[in-house]
Amino acid sequence: LYIKLKAETGELEGMADRALSLKGETTADSELLTNLGLELLMKGDVDSAKKLAEKAKNFQVTGDTRSSLGLLQLSVGDDEAFNNLEKAFTNNPQSKIAADNLATAYLASERYEDAFKLGGKWASEGKLTEGTMLQAVSKARMGQGEQAKALFNQVLADNPSHFMARAGLLEVEVQNGSYEEADKLFEQWVVEDGMTGLFRHYLSAVKAERDID
Repeated sequence: LYIKLKAETGELEGMADRALSLKGETTADSELLTNLGLELLMKGDVDSAKKLAEKAKNFQVTGDTRSSLGLLQLSVGDDEAFNNLEKAFTNNPQSKIAADNLATAYLASERYEDAFKLGGKWASEGKLTEGTMLQAVSKARMGQGEQAKALFNQVLADNPSHFMARAGLLEVEVQNGSYEEADKLFEQWVVEDGMTGLFRHYLSAVKAERDID
């Protein structure tokens, strides 16, 4: 309880050593180790996060904690990461945490085909916007701009103001070399609609495509 309270208040100094000395093997212990590991990872303490992940996987891990552990393992280079990520999703496909973590892991690991298939599964189960967005991002990462564009437009047909679909479409137009179309969309969405948050995405895409530092 002491470790949990300290972690929740951001007081992490010395907490890794305390957590690593835990003798229990309960679900609560695995959750504590995993969450502390993720917190320390965000603080840049990769070594402690790795040790906590190693200890946590030897405890009883269930539910969303299994998914979070998988994400922690992926971040510290543990080969067993996808075993936990995929099992967590298979065991509870309705869990948003398990689904989002698996999608994030596939994209981060450049497993774009797997991410695309996962998006299709989401769409077939009624999560049409989320699934189509994941498929669109996957196609964009694979360099299949025209297919990505069609999928982003599919999302926008049902949700015209969808921020990430607009951002994705802007980036794809730039990647495809369709600068006039990108400028037109930029003018409409950023200048006319006032969606200024899109400016960062547009600028990043242009810099990346034109190799501007």
